[in-house]
Amino acid sequence: AGGGGGGGGGGGSAAVLAVDPTDREELVEEGRLVVVTNQYDELCALHKLGGLPAHQETVSEAVRLAAALAPSRLSAVQAAMARHAEEMAARAVVLAKTGRLPQRQAAGGATTVEAGAGPAAAAPPAAAASPA
Repeated sequence: AGGGGGGGGGGGSAAVLAVDPTDREELVEEGRLVVVTNQYDELCALHKLGGLPAHQETVSEAVRLAAALAPSRLSAVQAAMARHAEEMAARAVVLAKTGRLPQRQAAGGATTVEAGAGPAAAAPPAAAASPA
């Protein structure tokens, strides 16, 4: 789980790296370089998508940036997975007791029930696996 970068910089100017570029940034990019690292600072993937040629210095900087961002991105993904697993476990308890999925409050105070609720959907969810 690492960072990626998009690069631009035509006309002899230096490349600009954008980590997880926005839609607007993607509209003006002149090339893309995707870098994937893991929590051990190992380079897992490097993919250059069209556009301008990537200079060695730009690629090296993108790899360093991805390696620096990988631990925080991995922590964020693991925290989100843990929250999701807790929510699913709580929902499974309610489903096992009542035979119905818990109701959620929608915007404006309306109550919604998810599709598929009922006794036939009583199987507990699978446990979330943590990334390696």
